[in-house]
Amino acid sequence: MEEQRETLYIPTNIKTRQEFFSGYGFMELMKTLVATAISLIIGLMIYAKNQDISAVVLIVIISIAATVVCVSKDRNNQSMVDYVSNMMKFSREQKIYPYIRKEDVYSVYEHI
Repeated sequence: MEEQRETLYIPTNIKTRQEFFSGYGFMELMKTLVATAISLIIGLMIYAKNQDISAVVLIVIISIAATVVCVSKDRNNQSMVDYVSNMMKFSREQKIYPYIRKEDVYSVYEHI
C-alpha cells in the first residue's frame, strides 16, 4: 500500500509569541524588570548616602532604557546581548587549523 504524504506549509513572518512592540515580548519585559529592581536597589543606596533624588531617577531611567535597547530582538531574533555573547564565544574558539599535505608530512620526518 502506497502512503500519501501531505506537504506542510509553514507561513513566514508569523510571531510565535505575543510582543508589546517588535522584538520586545514578555521575556524581555521580565529581564527589564529585574534590571529595574537592581537599579532601584543601587539608587536607594546612593540616595541613603547623598540624599539626592535626581541621581536615583537618572540611574533608574538610564538603566531601563539601556536594558530595553540591549534585550530587544532584531529581525534575526538576536539581541545585542546575544551578539556580544556570540562574539565572545567566537573569540575563544580555535581559529588556526594547522594542515600539512601528505607529501609534506614525509619531508618533515625525513630531516629527523
